[in-house]
Amino acid sequence: MIEDFQPKDMRILMHVIERVGAGLQLSDSIEHLAMKSRIAELVIGCAEGGERDIQRLIDCAHEGLSKGNGT
Repeated sequence: MIEDFQPKDMRILMHVIERVGAGLQLSDSIEHLAMKSRIAELVIGCAEGGERDIQRLIDCAHEGLSKGNGT
């Protein structure tokens, strides 16, 4: 659960979510809110499994998004 993460973990998760969003050129607009939420779900899911490596978390998010798009 997200409340089980330490502050250092939360900083890593926020960094990853921001990097993935920036890489997808997502803005702070309401139109991109659903995609950012999905990215957060994917990253948190990977982190709940114990992953803390930034690149692996980024890859996990991209893989999850690809699967969600049917590719």
